[in-house]
Amino acid sequence: MKVFEKTFCIYIDLLGFSNLVSNDLKNNKNTSFEKIIEIIENFKDGHFEGDRARLNYLSFYSDSIIWIFSTYDDSNHTNYPCEFDACMSKIDGQLFFLLVELIQNGFFFRGGIASGKTIISNTQSNNDGVHFITENILFSESLVNAASIEKNISYPVIGLASKDLLNTLDDNGYGVDYIQEFDFVSKISDFEKQPPNVEDIYFLDYLEILVKNFCNEDEIHTLYDCLDNHKKQIIKQTGSTENENILKKYHFLLKYHNSKIKKILKVSQYEEFENLIIKI
Repeated sequence: MKVFEKTFCIYIDLLGFSNLVSNDLKNNKNTSFEKIIEIIENFKDGHFEGDRARLNYLSFYSDSIIWIFSTYDDSNHTNYPCEFDACMSKIDGQLFFLLVELIQNGFFFRGGIASGKTIISNTQSNNDGVHFITENILFSESLVNAASIEKNISYPVIGLASKDLLNTLDDNGYGVDYIQEFDFVSKISDFEKQPPNVEDIYFLDYLEILVKNFCNEDEIHTLYDCLDNHKKQIIKQTGSTENENILKKYHFLLKYHNSKIKKILKVSQYEEFENLIIKI
């Protein structure tokens, strides 16, 4: 049995995925399922090879992606600042590429990021008297916490438990102010006014990461193409339903998208981005 006292879990629910799979099955297809498997396998091939994280568990169940990781191994107490940096790079680096890939393929999402203890144990069952089947059993406080965040969020974002994750960033024990460096965190109220009695939600600002990485002369065409597809996917989703609750989710994404386009126009000379504003 392996005990990890400090793990992060990223729990991602794919919006509308169950309906997509149901429609595929009616038409004797596996298009949506095969696409998600392809995205996850390509992501693992591109980002997991050579990764020295002591725990790096990524799986797909039903309509949810579960990713639990840690560079800490509390059994030998060899925690270094670079290990904490590695955890953060997964959130603002590797996760970012996964989310962008999902959106490029028409999948929006809702989810949570949280920390907590994770225990992994192996069980052995006698299969035929000769061979043994070994299975991993995983108990994760971080998974429970992340799933709870997703359950309580009505917006299509990856939410953060502010008292959980942000305190972890602040109390890393190495005198590094990660709160200041963690500038890809935004709040729902930054883009939409919240009622006085509603608690504000911190979420992973994936478009901010996109802009920071690609708003330069060498990568500007990549940035334009990604944001253009983001716009098209929002318009597609809002045009495919009359359900008010669903429309509300994508109206938030519309405001979120437009705010980033306006920010680019304000700080750069790329006037062609004006074409990416979604007309309300």
